[in-house]
Amino acid sequence: SRDYADHVTVQTRTRPEPHAIPAQPLPDGRQDAIGYVLSCIRSGTPITGPLAPAISLVGQRIVDTAAESARQKRTLPLTP
Repeated sequence: SRDYADHVTVQTRTRPEPHAIPAQPLPDGRQDAIGYVLSCIRSGTPITGPLAPAISLVGQRIVDTAAESARQKRTLPLTP
């Protein structure tokens, strides 16, 4: 899986052909979403980024509202 590759493939305006740049392995607790959340809980560190509760809640509201909108076959405002 590319998720576990030892490099990232990059293209830039000055070098448009895809080329590999080495990537260091992530430390324990940062290698996947579940490991990250568990590491934060164990260390008492706030969960940040897309897994932060406030951001996750917005995503869940979008999904819930989209499902209800499809069920009702009409546009709905985002659930508060």
